[in-house]
Amino acid sequence: MPPLTSHLELLNLHNAFHQGQYSAVLKQNTSTLSSENTIAAKVFVYRARIASGQAEDVIKETGSAAEPDLQAVKAFAEYTAGNTSSAVTAIDGLVGSASDNGTVQVLGATVLHMDGRSDEALSLLSKHQGNLEAYATPTRMLSGVQLGV
Repeated sequence: MPPLTSHLELLNLHNAFHQGQYSAVLKQNTSTLSSENTIAAKVFVYRARIASGQAEDVIKETGSAAEPDLQAVKAFAEYTAGNTSSAVTAIDGLVGSASDNGTVQVLGATVLHMDGRSDEALSLLSKHQGNLEAYATPTRMLSGVQLGV
């Protein structure tokens, strides 16, 4: 599959999520996506579910996930659900082991910022490698926009 086609597979999901159309994200059929986009699609769906008030369900479903992306989603869901201590501990671990991961950068920075550690959040975001969401997050932090969702 050509590189551009890979990104186009996620375009509708990406756009719906960032427009706040969480129900449209949840209705998307992600089973036909290429294997390289499976995790990215799951991240969008889980984040939409967290934004829709289903954080506890997301925590259960991502409980033993091995992928850093899904561990970051779980930590964000935990923070959203009020389990701030375990969320921050998980993010600190991910920052130490997977700080080059875009999902860890965005959701990790979000948790750190909400925990009052904005300087560490900005430091984490500065490690992005062309991730547009990681690039835009500091501006969103400063403007008071709800992050992570």
